[in-house]
Amino acid sequence: MDFLDPKKKRAHTIRLYLGYALVAIAIGIGAFVLLYAAYGYGVDRSGNVFQNGLMFLASTPDGAETNISSTTSTFKQQATTSARLVLPADEYNVEMLKQGYRTWSRTVPLKGGQVERLVYPFLFPETLVTKDQQLYSTQPGLTTASPDRRWIVVQSPTEFNAFDVFDTSSPDAVAQRIAVPASLFAPTATSQQLQLVEWSTDNRHILVRYVHDNTTEFLMLDRESPQNSININQHMGVTASNIMLRDKSAEKLYMQLPDGQLINANTKDKTTSPLLSNVVTFWPHGDDTIAYISNKDLANTGVVSVQILS
Repeated sequence: MDFLDPKKKRAHTIRLYLGYALVAIAIGIGAFVLLYAAYGYGVDRSGNVFQNGLMFLASTPDGAETNISSTTSTFKQQATTSARLVLPADEYNVEMLKQGYRTWSRTVPLKGGQVERLVYPFLFPETLVTKDQQLYSTQPGLTTASPDRRWIVVQSPTEFNAFDVFDTSSPDAVAQRIAVPASLFAPTATSQQLQLVEWSTDNRHILVRYVHDNTTEFLMLDRESPQNSININQHMGVTASNIMLRDKSAEKLYMQLPDGQLINANTKDKTTSPLLSNVVTFWPHGDDTIAYISNKDLANTGVVSVQILS
């Protein structure tokens, strides 16, 4: 029997371990090849090793014809957006064309093993057609757009507390007329105007400065529910010389008082808390950082200090 013969047993063991070694080598070579293939390496017909890169193409509108040409060789390729291309590492001229739209072009360096995403091109029409959405007899007092550029709010030239709201995502839609409560404004004002301070990032609330008869107040306009708009000075029972949003929130405010105090305010629960004193002006950033100019020496108004509170 073979398993009783020491020589045959030794030969069998050698063959077994040799097989294990060959399998391990094959696995190693396969893993090596797959690893380098994953990094884009390849071999051309001449035996030269090269490395590819990935390029993703997209455009708005979709379906643009894309011409890709190397700046260092005669290599060229065509595609239609959206597309995923495997290209040799090189520098390419990328050109997107669509009938009726202006050509978009860019020079793009593509490194081996790199992923380049050209998914942002926006193709503009060759001829821009405009039309009047609404005509006003006189220039509106306040015109402003939301941070996301979707909403445009225009104050009516004939009704001080009325506004037209345009939705740019629906260009053909008629503007929505909204009116905030007349009680927010001074009933006997001889001259008055609204000045934009800033929008909340909810794209709904607008903080405006209301200037009338040498008096300044601040309003929070609610685009969606205009009846919920408030006069902040009346609502909080505080006279403020300047108001700004805290972290772009419509409920959290920084209020600067005429005596130089800076306070935190919350319009939801009508609470305030002191923050700083002797503040000349300030610039909030985020939820807990303020850059401000302070005049601590009230006897010497020509000396100020710039500080940051965080």
